[in-house]
Amino acid sequence: MTLSRHLGLWFAMIGCIIAGVGTAVAQEEVDEALIAKIKKTYLRGQFGGGFLVGNPQGAYRDSLRSLGAPNVGYGFAFTGGYIFHPIPVGFTIDGGVLFMGGDTKERIEPSGFFRDTIQVSTQTSVIPLSVSFRVQPDVETWLYPYAEVIGGVNLYMSRYSVSRSNLGEVASDSRSDAGWTYGLGAGMAVKLADMITLPDELQRITIDLRFRYIVGGQTQVSTVTATDQTYEFKTANVETTDIVTALIGFTFQF
Repeated sequence: MTLSRHLGLWFAMIGCIIAGVGTAVAQEEVDEALIAKIKKTYLRGQFGGGFLVGNPQGAYRDSLRSLGAPNVGYGFAFTGGYIFHPIPVGFTIDGGVLFMGGDTKERIEPSGFFRDTIQVSTQTSVIPLSVSFRVQPDVETWLYPYAEVIGGVNLYMSRYSVSRSNLGEVASDSRSDAGWTYGLGAGMAVKLADMITLPDELQRITIDLRFRYIVGGQTQVSTVTATDQTYEFKTANVETTDIVTALIGFTFQF
């Protein structure tokens, strides 16, 4: 093989390598450009949930104190909604539960050749249900500040139950009431991660921090206390049931 043929083969190989590298670089640039474009896609649907804290205000707080109930509730909430991007307005539907105190007592009694465990439980809770109308801009696909107007209903419940280990629940009693609510809210969602599936699918996970001031109307609130043998419901008529809530959780956008 002559020198010229050797040189020809070497130049051909080098040309193929350069062409391959050029194609790979071009493909990588195309993929990065495509991914950057996908990340700018407007995501209109969202749902999520998180940890909820409720702090009753004014007459509501005073009534709970007079009944011997806690004046702070802890629970969880769920939300789902739709934002009409590129117009940054939309709505959400929300629900959850706040536990406002409870107790469980147990005693053991003989039952033939076995022993029976009797459990006495009490629980006071608030179930907030609402619809919000929200302004929520998309700031460079990273931040989602929002303000909202809320309307809904709160359910106020107290429940007493007795169960036996060999029979299940054998007795129960409850008190409940409901009241209309309205209020204002504000919050901020911050992007944690984008999930991209080529060629054009995008979902996003955000962490969400939200505060609401909810104005509640007149209602009757109750608590229940129990011993091993008896129980007692205490009730109070409340003119206003205002409450401040805070939520921290996660939202899935799609």
